[in-house]
Amino acid sequence: MTKKKFSKDEETAIRNLMKICGYNRELAIHRIERGMP
Repeated sequence: MTKKKFSKDEETAIRNLMKICGYNRELAIHRIERGMP
């Protein structure tokens, strides 16, 4: 699995999902890539 580079906004969104929703990083990334808010 290649490490994709995320923009600052995407990084922030990932962190927020992890913090607010208790997601792990993979799930947060998966949600963002599928266009979830």
